[in-house]
Formats: sequence, structure tokens, C-alpha cells
Amino acid sequence: MLFKRYEDQLKVGFERTISPSTPVINNEIKDQQQDEQSISESNEIINSFSRARRNGSLRMELNRTGLYFLLDYIEKELKDTIDKKKFYRLDPPTIAQKRTILDIANDQQKLSLKDVDPTTTSMVILDQLPSTVRRTTINNCLFTEDILSSNVKDLNKDIITQMLPEQDRSLWLRLIDHFAQLLKLHIMSSQILTNKFAVALLPANVFYAHDKAKSILKHVIEKYVGTQSSNSDDESSSDIRQPVQKITQTANAQPPPSSSSWLKKVTKGSILYDDEDEKSTSSSSITKKNNKSPIATSTSSKANMNYDDDDDDD
Repeated sequence: MLFKRYEDQLKVGFERTISPSTPVINNEIKDQQQDEQSISESNEIINSFSRARRNGSLRMELNRTGLYFLLDYIEKELKDTIDKKKFYRLDPPTIAQKRTILDIANDQQKLSLKDVDPTTTSMVILDQLPSTVRRTTINNCLFTEDILSSNVKDLNKDIITQMLPEQDRSLWLRLIDHFAQLLKLHIMSSQILTNKFAVALLPANVFYAHDKAKSILKHVIEKYVGTQSSNSDDESSSDIRQPVQKITQTANAQPPPSSSSWLKKVTKGSILYDDEDEKSTSSSSITKKNNKSPIATSTSSKANMNYDDDDDDD
């Protein structure tokens, strides 16, 4: 009996010691399952984030239409602003500023542009341009190997356009037009412009081509803007030249002789001649005076003889 009671007590004590640990084990299992679930969810978020970054859909990458949208906005602001020297010269944008402006650009939110600063927007363009060019072009750049291996003096805007793949030409033309606006509005010099933008047209990590890219862009943009300026100068000078020529012709034109002066000359027996005619007339008259006709000479001699005879008669 005593031994049996002792066994029962041992069983009860053993059950009491085992029973509290059971829910602890269950809780640990649940916690582990929750951790695994949260890890899988976070991995999905990271994967979706990386996919979104590659596609530019998470607004941390500027797509091509968003770039065009911001360029149009900047060019409009350049014409209306007074302090033009701040564009493309400020500190890099913060993450919050970048996210806000990229959201507006990629979604084409025109009404939201009033809430952004134009100079900060220009810095977002400068920050995003290399990534946008490399992600949205076939060769991951606009200055391809063929362009970089060409002679700088042989290149211009149109030649580079023909050397690019067809779907990349619109991006090149849009950028070169924007660069021309920066020069014509005196936002920056051609040298500063090439230092800021030339590398963005190259593939990534092509350090040896930086100087060549700057030389190409500087030559092309100066030639393009110079051609535009010369054409506009020719048009303006031709417009100015026409009234000047009319004024000169009017000033050099001699008025026609009045009817009264012409009548006076007719009554006096003279007619309006050219200078050559007047010279020939005067010379002929002098010749006639010097060379008298023999008839006139004989007549005068006869008259003198008659006069002498009369004197003799007297």
C-alpha cells in the first residue's frame, strides 16, 4: 500500500512537471512559424521593390516620358525666371524631394508642378539622366562605339541621329534641343554644359571615353547653335537690308526735269543732253569756229574790196 501510494505521488508530480512545458513548446513553434512567414513576406517585398526599380514603376527611377515632361517644365520656367544661374547648379536633391518629383513626372501630374521648385527639379533631371539614358536605350547609351570612334569634326546633330538606333533618336534630339536652349538663354557656357551632361550619354564605367564624349558634345552643340544663330541673323539682316536698299535707291534717284525748265531750254534753242553729248557738241562748235567755210571767207573779202573801191571813189 505504501509503495503504491508512493508511485501515485510520483506520477502526479511527474505530470505536474511535464504539463507546463507543453504550451511553451507550442508557443515556440508558433513564433517560429510567424517568423518564417514574416521573412517570406519581406522577401516578396524586396523582390517586388527590385523589380519595380528595374521597371521604373516605383517612382525612384525616371522613365523617358517623365524626362520629357520635366524638360518641358524646365524650359518654360527658364524663360520666365530672373535668376537663371541656379539651374543645374544646386546641391543634389534629398530622397524625399526626388521621390516627390519622380512621382509627378512619371504620372504626368501637371497640376502638382506648382508644388515643386524648378531649380530642384533641374537637379533631379541631372541626377536621373544617366540612369534614364542607360535603361531606355538599346545600347545602354547614346554615344555608341561607332560615334566615339569617329572624328569629332565630322560629326553633327543629324549625323549622330542617323548613327543611332531608330527608337533612340527621339531621346537624342530632345536632349540636344534642351542643351541648345541652355546655351541660347545663357544658362551656362558650352564647356560647363559638356562637363555636366556628356558623361550621362555614355555607358556605365567607361572612364576612358569621358574626354572624347565631352569633345563630341561640345563640338556638336556649338555647331548646332551656331547654325541656328547664323540662319536667324541672315533672316534679320535681309529684312533690314531691304528697306536700306530702298532708301538708297530713292536717295540716288534724280528727279525728272520739270516742264518749265524743259520749255525754257527749248525756247533758247538748247535741248537736254547727256554729258557725252554736251562734250561732243561743244567740241564740234569749237571746230566750226576755227574752220570757217571758204564761201564765207570769199564773201568777206569781196565786201572789203568793195569798201576799198568806195574809198577810192571818194
